Amino acid sequence: MFCKVSSQTTMVKSFHWIETSKIKDTPLPNLKLNIGKCAKIKVVTRQMGYSFDFGNSGKPKEIVRIKDTTWLWVPSGATAITLTNKSLNVKYNYTFGQELEEKEVYVMELNSVRSNFSRVSNIESQWLNVLDKFYIGAEIYCDDVHIGHTPYFGSFPFGIHKLRLEGNEDKKDTTINISKETGRDLILNLRPIADTPSFGPIPQAPEFPGGYEAMTKFISDNIQWTEMMSEYLGTNFLRFEVSETGKISNIKILRGLGYECDKEAIRIVKLMPKWIPGRLRGNAIPTVFNIPVRFHLSS
Repeated sequence: MFCKVSSQTTMVKSFHWIETSKIKDTPLPNLKLNIGKCAKIKVVTRQMGYSFDFGNSGKPKEIVRIKDTTWLWVPSGATAITLTNKSLNVKYNYTFGQELEEKEVYVMELNSVRSNFSRVSNIESQWLNVLDKFYIGAEIYCDDVHIGHTPYFGSFPFGIHKLRLEGNEDKKDTTINISKETGRDLILNLRPIADTPSFGPIPQAPEFPGGYEAMTKFISDNIQWTEMMSEYLGTNFLRFEVSETGKISNIKILRGLGYECDKEAIRIVKLMPKWIPGRLRGNAIPTVFNIPVRFHLSS
């Protein structure tokens, strides 16, 4: 359940993903520790004394504190965090809206919290991709609080929020109602710069690591033939989403050959490593991509 509270008592100001190349101050973990498959969270707060727990995923594998920033190495797959500050008498449960991915970096900004804020708060959220059509780097405000700029990939608490994008001397306001059924993509049109074509910049397509030839080899090497598949030779066409991190999801058959081949084509795509994500003006963005999977017998 979402409860609207003031910014002085809302602990999490924002939680969002950021490209590793845009983080310049990442410290190194203790190399003697076996941190395994981890995501990293950069927690920004001026208040000290917080402890962190990730439920079934456990405690952070490593914690490094530098001034008003705390770096956490978190087991990938974590979906929520519990922040506790005994000196402030605060306990706060916050969901991320999706699983944290291995080797990715996330930023959690905390608001100042009053010491008399003693009740336990449980905040559910949904992950949302906020883009402006021409990507001009618009500033984003949620309920009049600045949370970042486009492209923005982060979680928004359940409930009704006022969202505002500002950029290029233009401003767009909208109201969003966040729930589990809310779509992940929100694109707002801001006025483009004068020399931008009316149709907008062309995104750079995502790519399998190593390119097209590496992808066809991966498919060929991983096909598991069955006797029934030999009756349905040809080419399957699939569509899937490549997230800003390169993760594949929402795989669909556009044109199939039959149950056995369709099932095998989907299985192979699920086996693929992370792709190189699509880009728009140098920034990683979620994209949709189509590929063929050919089923043929060699001589």
